[in-house]
Amino acid sequence: FITNDLKTSVLHNYIDDCFFERKAARISDTQHKIVSIGSLKRQKNYASTVKQLSWSLTPQYSWDIYGTGPEKELIGEIIDKEKSSNIKLKGFTHNSLETLTHYDIFLFPSLNEGFGLSLVEAMSSGLICIASNLDVFKEIAGDSVLYFDLDKPNTLIQILQKIQKKEIDTETLIQKAMEKSKSFQKINYIKELNKIYQNL
Repeated sequence: FITNDLKTSVLHNYIDDCFFERKAARISDTQHKIVSIGSLKRQKNYASTVKQLSWSLTPQYSWDIYGTGPEKELIGEIIDKEKSSNIKLKGFTHNSLETLTHYDIFLFPSLNEGFGLSLVEAMSSGLICIASNLDVFKEIAGDSVLYFDLDKPNTLIQILQKIQKKEIDTETLIQKAMEKSKSFQKINYIKELNKIYQNL
């Protein structure tokens, strides 16, 4: 936020230009690899999402979660208890760009977020993006992302089923997301910053 005596201007973060240069490979028409990247804490909602998907994720899907944090042990215990062989904790990644290129779906199930930089990174990398129905995500991505209702967790399962049955035009969705993500390029950030300072 940048504030003067008359008004407050909101300037969103930007992502590195390298995310616009490499795209995720389409894994398979029948198999889908889901990825999440983020701190393993309650806010990110991984524990309850793992518990939900552990019994509903079909063999056509796998879900890898990258990150570390206070709920790592809890999430690991849920995975072990539910015998969820297609859900794995992968530890911390030092290169999210490289990591994203090995997947075709990005899942962001957060309970709350200030911005959601990793969502924009996934959008620019050409992944199908699924996120919880937070206002901040809708502001960032508009209709280029598939949203599930946090109050109705079954809506996430329904989205995955529709993707598997090809009831969603994922290619159009990906193109929309890639186009939308361009507004978070560094060059656009600098342009907006200059406008703000010119109006101070």
